[in-house]
Amino acid sequence: MPGTSTTSALKALSFLLGALAITGWGSFMYVSNASGVAQSQLQERVGELEVRNVRLISERDEAKAQLAAAQDEIAGLTAQLASAQQRLAEVEAAASKTGSIRAPKSPAQRQSRAR
Repeated sequence: MPGTSTTSALKALSFLLGALAITGWGSFMYVSNASGVAQSQLQERVGELEVRNVRLISERDEAKAQLAAAQDEIAGLTAQLASAQQRLAEVEAAASKTGSIRAPKSPAQRQSRAR
């Protein structure tokens, strides 16, 4: 009967190794599945971030365009201010020569005399 005991031990060892193999492969499948879920979640997040990035770039470009328009307007107003200051200096110089200030001629009066 010594052969029966050895056979039983080998069967038990085979069963144990089979159970461990099944457990190992099951764990591997579980981890692989969990990893796949995490990867798909990360891909979704990357997609959301890409959409947000495009929107922010669009908003930045719009803000740059508004800034350029405001700078152009400031340049125009600065030129008008310089022109008005120059005209004021001319009027003040004329007033100091004549001792009085004359009313400036309107643009319509200037155009009618130029014709």
